[in-house]
Amino acid sequence: GKERAHSAEQIVKNVNRLVDDGVIEITLLGQNVNSYQYNNIDFPDLLKLVLKETKVPRLRFMTSHPKDLSEKLIDVLADEPRMMPHIHLPLQSGSNRILKKMGRAYKIEHYLNIVESLRTKMDYLSITTDLIVGFPTEKENEFEQTLDVVRQVKYDAAFMFRYSVRPGTTASRYDDDIPEDIKIQRLNKLIALQQKIAFESNQREVGQIRFCLVEGYSRRSDDILRARSEGNKTVLFQAENINKGEIVPLRITSADAFTLHGEIEEKS
Repeated sequence: GKERAHSAEQIVKNVNRLVDDGVIEITLLGQNVNSYQYNNIDFPDLLKLVLKETKVPRLRFMTSHPKDLSEKLIDVLADEPRMMPHIHLPLQSGSNRILKKMGRAYKIEHYLNIVESLRTKMDYLSITTDLIVGFPTEKENEFEQTLDVVRQVKYDAAFMFRYSVRPGTTASRYDDDIPEDIKIQRLNKLIALQQKIAFESNQREVGQIRFCLVEGYSRRSDDILRARSEGNKTVLFQAENINKGEIVPLRITSADAFTLHGEIEEKS
C-alpha cells in the first residue's frame, strides 16, 4: 500500500514523552526510514529535529534501504554524538541480476559506494544486513557473488535466510526452482562465512571501552548482566549495584562471533 508517515511534531512529542518516563535509548522504526517525508522534512531533518527538541541520550534508526540512503543521512550519523554508530543496511544478494529480479532498485556498485562513504566518514561503525539465498533462478556463480560482497563489506552481523514463497508478493509468481537441499547447502556456507567474519570483527573490540546500556540479566544467569554497546552489540559482564537503564563504561575483555564480554572500567 501507499507509504504513510507520522508528523515530525508527533514523533518529537512521543520521544519527549518516553524520555520523561526514563527511556534512555529510542529507535525510529520504518519499513524504509530513508523515504520519510512530512511536509518539507526528510529523514535526516527529522533526526536533527529529534536531537534538537528532545534530550534523548541515544538515538537509532532502522531500516535503511540502499536505493535512497543519502550523504545527508550519513553526515548526520557521523556528526551527531547521540546517534549510535550502527546501521542496518539490507543487501539481500550480491548479484545485480538477482537484485533486479527482486525489485531492489539498486546495484552492488551503489551499495558498496554507500559502505565506503560510511566508513570514510566514521571512525567506528557497526554494519548489519539481511541476506537471502536460493531466490528463484539464482545460479551458483550468483550465490558466490553474494559471498564475495560479504567478504568485502565484513558485516558485524547478518540475518540470513533461504528463500521461501510469500503469498501476494511479486516473487510468488516466479517458479521456486532452486531445490531445497541446494538452498540449505548455500545457507550453511553463508552462515559459516559470516560467523567467521563476525568473530574477527568482534576481536577488534577487545581492549576497547564501550559505553553500554544495561538491559537486564543474561538469559542464562542472574549473576551476569546484559548490556547494549553503541554498535548494537550484546555485552555480558558482572558487577554489583548496577541497575537496568544505566549507561556504563565497559572494557571489552573477550569476544566470540555473537557476544562481547567486558568489565567495568572504574577509571572512566
